[in-house]
Amino acid sequence: MKITATRIALLVCLVTLAMAGVAIADEVSMEAEVLDLNCYNDRGAKGEGHASCAQRCLGGGSPMGLLVDGDVVFVDMEGSDEAALETLKKLGGHNADVKGETKVDGEKTTIKVTGAAKAE
Repeated sequence: MKITATRIALLVCLVTLAMAGVAIADEVSMEAEVLDLNCYNDRGAKGEGHASCAQRCLGGGSPMGLLVDGDVVFVDMEGSDEAALETLKKLGGHNADVKGETKVDGEKTTIKVTGAAKAE
């Protein structure tokens, strides 16, 4: 993922507001690894070696997250675009280019996904 001065400034602002307990929403585009949160939270499972399991679990309804620079962004399964979610389910364990609206509430960041594709 390319980090630009604008992204760094945005991240600093988001973290500052999150620390203040302010919920905010922002339109973002990011590259992230698609996580099956059940396996990730239980065993730290991620990456290419876990891809087939992640895809099965995500297809079966496991909660989804995105790993961005070591931090987990939770995917809003109810508010996200269905086609984008289906794309992400097939990319479990792999990197994806994801677009959506993030919301920071305390220490938790959630995204309503509006678009997704395999990262190049």
